[in-house]
Amino acid sequence: MRYRLNLALSALLLGSAATPALAQGPAHGFVPMGEVVDAPFGYSEMCESAPALCQSFASSAQAAPAPMLANAAGTLLTQPTAALAEGTLDQAATPLLAQNDEPALMAALYRVNLRVNRVVAQKTDMTVYGREEMWRPSGTGPRAAGDCEDLALEKRVELLGQNFPADRLFMGIVYSRASGVHAVLVARMAQGDLVLDNRTNTITPWDATGYRWLSIQTPGAPAEWHLAG
Repeated sequence: MRYRLNLALSALLLGSAATPALAQGPAHGFVPMGEVVDAPFGYSEMCESAPALCQSFASSAQAAPAPMLANAAGTLLTQPTAALAEGTLDQAATPLLAQNDEPALMAALYRVNLRVNRVVAQKTDMTVYGREEMWRPSGTGPRAAGDCEDLALEKRVELLGQNFPADRLFMGIVYSRASGVHAVLVARMAQGDLVLDNRTNTITPWDATGYRWLSIQTPGAPAEWHLAG
């Protein structure tokens, strides 16, 4: 996928390309946050076009359905998820989580990460929407499709639907030679920040991903983004 990087992120990326992406030395539990930077263009556009999705990042908010969207082929995509929109998410089979139950929260992360990665066809924004940098949950229905940030948002919406604390789920922008600039979902757990990634079914501590961290959304203050790592 493509992102419009601001000057601070571009300088960070280009000026340190020869440095290993995984820092040496003791691991940090939580992603370090530096100076404030602009939010990614796609996130800002989402906040303008689908404010309910943007507002759902606040700790006191609940996930709300976004407007219906059509992809490049004219197929309507129900947002935020087919399961929630169609009422097929079985709350009896998936009971609401206790927000301080770390083992149950961790199990939910693994369950949702694996399911979304398996059922969503990974396609570019240009293929799905006919334009670049569209941040929308992918859905999980038969025609569900999206790229990295769409799957990350889908996982987040599904976790919110299970009562996962909103202020413990936030977006991160990373880089590697293999992926280029890439979006992931970060879950703040008691032992540290964990990464849910559309490129792997393994949930990984932030500093063991092999990525160079570029920017991160502020937990609990979603309108604010910082340099990361």
